[in-house]
Amino acid sequence: MSLSYQEKSIWTSLITQGLIFGYYFGTVGWTSGHVGNLFVGAVVLSFIVQIFYPFVGTRSRTATKDERDRAIEGKAYRNAYHFLVVGVILMLFNGLTGTVFGWPIPGGQSVIFTANLMILLLALTQIFKSATQLILYRRDV
Repeated sequence: MSLSYQEKSIWTSLITQGLIFGYYFGTVGWTSGHVGNLFVGAVVLSFIVQIFYPFVGTRSRTATKDERDRAIEGKAYRNAYHFLVVGVILMLFNGLTGTVFGWPIPGGQSVIFTANLMILLLALTQIFKSATQLILYRRDV
């Protein structure tokens, strides 16, 4: 299976986002002393990926995106936008009812919980966009 430069770029982005957000949500309940390490780790990981990424796909890199690439990116953004809108509506419903899918929130609705829910929604939206692009590239749309 030969991947185009755009597909390699999407996979790299998807893996990096998964690692960063996975690490964040895995450590979100830690004490404030560990937050500095979390931030430094995310920045270092981002730098490492950005430094080594150009060496991964330079052989098959095209100078510009063609019409197919722009169409796939447009469809992926459209689908991600719909996903985000549904997520925001669910978050608003969550704020009004004080429950998450019918389960009460322990300790009530807090600003920190809502902020983390918004970060999760944005992370899932970006992952959804990348996954949509990969599916469309594999379908050869």
